[in-house]
Amino acid sequence: MGKYDDIIKNKYEGVPGYRHMSNHDRAAQFSPFAALVGYDKVIEGRGLVYDEKLEVTEDELAQINNVLTTVKRKDLVEVLYYDKGYYINIKGQFEKYDQIKQTITIDKKDISLDDVKVLNIISDVL
Repeated sequence: MGKYDDIIKNKYEGVPGYRHMSNHDRAAQFSPFAALVGYDKVIEGRGLVYDEKLEVTEDELAQINNVLTTVKRKDLVEVLYYDKGYYINIKGQFEKYDQIKQTITIDKKDISLDDVKVLNIISDVL
C-alpha cells in the first residue's frame, strides 16, 4: 500500500471560498516572466543561415565605377547589396552618389559602396 492510496481516488473539490481559476488566468500569472520582449525572435534568428559576404571582383568593381560615372539622378537602377547577413536586390530611382561617405542613395535608402556587389542602370531619364 502506497503513501497516498487513501486519498488518490477522492474527487478534487477545490479550495473552499475560492472559485476555480481558468487556464488563461493561471497562465497570466506567469506573464511577468516574459519581460524580455522580442527575445523569442532573437532565439529563432539564431537558427537562420546567413549569406557569406562575397568579395567584389575586379570586373564587378569596374562595372560599378562605370555606372557611377554615367548614372544620372532619377535613372532607374538595380542594386545587389549585402545587408545584415543577406544579399538584397532592389530596383529604384537613383538619387545621389556621396563620394565622401562612399554611399549611394536609391529611393531614399543609403547603401554603402562597400556592400554593393552589382549596380546596373535599367533605364535612363529622358
